[in-house]
Amino acid sequence: MSEREGKRRMLQGNTCLQLNKGVCYVRNKISFTHSAEHTRNSLYRLVAVVVDADLMNGVEVATTEAFVMKDRRYICKSQKHVCPSLSDKVCYLKQIGYKGPRYTRLKDTNVCTLKDLLRLLYTNPKRHEEILELKASCKFWDEIVKSAQASNGTFLYLDPRDEQKTGVVLDVKLQLKVLIVEPHRYISQCHISNVYGNDFNIHRNFITGT
Repeated sequence: MSEREGKRRMLQGNTCLQLNKGVCYVRNKISFTHSAEHTRNSLYRLVAVVVDADLMNGVEVATTEAFVMKDRRYICKSQKHVCPSLSDKVCYLKQIGYKGPRYTRLKDTNVCTLKDLLRLLYTNPKRHEEILELKASCKFWDEIVKSAQASNGTFLYLDPRDEQKTGVVLDVKLQLKVLIVEPHRYISQCHISNVYGNDFNIHRNFITGT
């Protein structure tokens, strides 16, 4: 691995190995380091050369196959979550890259998490389109929404006007999961009449916070 100008060596540890009958072993830890800058996934090769000038002409340079070295800091931000949580940053969704234009525009409008994105999606889809600069009918839009709705998160809404604290539990698609009819009494979706499941006002009031 070549030296990086003005920076410390990328390969750290005891990189000087003792050859015995053409064979040597890496007995001490050798590791890769990095700078403060994030490094995109890149191909590298390890090269071993003889340091004794008298032997250089008789021993060929050894080169490994190319391998991919990944910056874990970059992976953490760029890797998509199959089942994201409501607190996940929006960059974990498909078609929203970390520090990409969509991520930046969302962040600038305080849409930082999946929960923020879903709230905007359900209350003001037109504004959502404007921020992402996408039409709701396009492929990228569908992938973003589908990725967001893959979450198994739930929302709890309690009616502030009701002292008994009745309310509902909704999934990320605003489907009714549980009805709270009084404190500590819950009715699951499979036992609720369809009239509760289609109560749009409950859904809308929950999302808007009104």
